[in-house]
Amino acid sequence: MKIVIAPDSFKGTLSAAQVCDIVAEAALSADPSTEVVRLPMADGGEGTVDCLLSVLMGQRQSVHVQGPLVLPGPVSTVDASYGIFDGNKAVMEIASASGFHLVNKNMRDIMHSNTYGTGQMFMDAVSRGCRTVYMGIGGSATNDGGLGFAAALGARFLDRTGRELAPVPSNLMRIEGVDLSDLDGRIAGLADNPGVRAAGSGAGPDADTAKLDADPNSEGSAGASGAGPVRLIVMSDVTNPLLGSNGCAHVFAMQKGATSPEIEELERGMYHFSKVIKRETGRDMSATPGAGAAGGLGYGLLTFAGAEIRSGVDAVMDMVGFKEKAAGADLVVTGEGRMDAQSAQGKVASGVSRACRLAGVPCIAIVGDLGEGYESMYDLGLNRIIKTRKNSMTVEYAMEHAAELLRETAEDYFVHGPIEMPTTAN
Repeated sequence: MKIVIAPDSFKGTLSAAQVCDIVAEAALSADPSTEVVRLPMADGGEGTVDCLLSVLMGQRQSVHVQGPLVLPGPVSTVDASYGIFDGNKAVMEIASASGFHLVNKNMRDIMHSNTYGTGQMFMDAVSRGCRTVYMGIGGSATNDGGLGFAAALGARFLDRTGRELAPVPSNLMRIEGVDLSDLDGRIAGLADNPGVRAAGSGAGPDADTAKLDADPNSEGSAGASGAGPVRLIVMSDVTNPLLGSNGCAHVFAMQKGATSPEIEELERGMYHFSKVIKRETGRDMSATPGAGAAGGLGYGLLTFAGAEIRSGVDAVMDMVGFKEKAAGADLVVTGEGRMDAQSAQGKVASGVSRACRLAGVPCIAIVGDLGEGYESMYDLGLNRIIKTRKNSMTVEYAMEHAAELLRETAEDYFVHGPIEMPTTAN
């Protein structure tokens, strides 16, 4: 018998790799002859880098970058990290460089936060010879439309006099031109766009915090002579556009600390910014699904780096070779900490169950708990959903004893659990 174990992490309790090990031990205790394939999974969000490095035997790379908060005075820096695998591929999460958790609660200022550090992290990977970069874009502290990211790649945003502006949201309405003449030639996007022009001679940035002095093209640079442009694949299941009631300002800014007046200012600024970019370059990505992701960073990645947006779980499944490793399996076990209606919207269990249905392989999910709407997962191909928390337990107890409960549940399933009937075990 061949069993593939492909879970997400149980957030706050167990990593995906730990879940794999516990379920594998349970399966082998029931039948030592079982062929077990451990395949920790992620969906492009938190934990994606750790997951992929463990599966792909990659290396972690650290880099010193600008933090998300940009205020007058000394530049705030953070130590970000990402992974390199297969020699010339990288995987990163923007939260490592521009994450919400990097800004003190009492200092959050969305109008002066940007994604410059994410751009530096990206360019560090490029400078080390990476030709394909996978980027997860959840958990950001920013709503800058990719201003900071583009500035780290060499873009300059100019006011009506040609003076360079600091790449922060408070300056969105002041932008009247863009100079991409220094955009790194290794990056797909607008580097060779004939519509790009400088809006003036420029007089340097209007703030010392516009960018760090560090040169992303320093030692280890692959140079501009690489084989074609760097391919950027964004792992995201967010489909929001840049603008409007479903855009980045109205949907995401409040949860990052924006006030109602700031949300309206951000919406006006994003509209103005996108119109300037369209006028200057002929490109308008504002309505593209996913442009509003990560506070409009999706728009910046599409516009300035020629990014592709893919479902996070689909991208991860391709990278780890799920289809090939699941071939010939008798059972696939997936799981997550809590399964509810959102699980069907691009989470690991949804991607795994869909793939299993197409392959005709039975698939079950072992989860920490269940929430409203979990039943929709049966429509995607799950044969059975089993929760580890018993109805008499508090959530706090279940989380404290997550490993023990998972082990007991998995052992009970492999000894007693048929896979044919789509039922829910309590």
